[in-house]
Amino acid sequence: PETATRNPGKVCQRNEGLTMTRYPVDCAIAWLHLYRAVGARKYLEAAVLAADTYAALQGEDGSWPLKVRLADGSPVPEWGRLIPGERLEFFNDLYAETGDEKYLKVRDRAFAFLEAGPMKTMDWAGQFEDTLEPPKPFSNQSKHDVSGLVPYLLRHFGNDPARVSEARRLLDWTERLFVLWQAPEAGKARRPAKFGD
Repeated sequence: PETATRNPGKVCQRNEGLTMTRYPVDCAIAWLHLYRAVGARKYLEAAVLAADTYAALQGEDGSWPLKVRLADGSPVPEWGRLIPGERLEFFNDLYAETGDEKYLKVRDRAFAFLEAGPMKTMDWAGQFEDTLEPPKPFSNQSKHDVSGLVPYLLRHFGNDPARVSEARRLLDWTERLFVLWQAPEAGKARRPAKFGD
């Protein structure tokens, strides 16, 4: 896929008036942390507003559209669905602060989507803002959602051997694709890394 580093103008034009749903929740997570740190209720209210927007946009399958129009929140269908692996804990944390069980329902529906989709198929397609075209299945894989999902599995299902095994399988997949085990390179002694080193 063509990226912003190769053609930033085209990427900006293509995304004008759109946003990817993977990013606003990061602000909501920060607001929740800020609320916990300083106690100012406006930060909790901002996090709740974001979570309620996600709840309203959540599909029947538990996922969200990957891209939406800023004007009205309508999905851009050709971009498919968000892989929410990194974001489950936010809804759990918001439940802990508010006691509102709707956030647990949002979390559980998102987890069901992951179980029926990427956790089964291992299609963890990268979903990045600098991509010009919608991601094709099993291309441009990403470790981010897997890396966010594994701690969630261990934190919430650590006493379930099947879930621990699932977490280990996901970590093994991430390691095989994204970790090169070799001595750090320094100075002029650098050499290109080879897969499998």
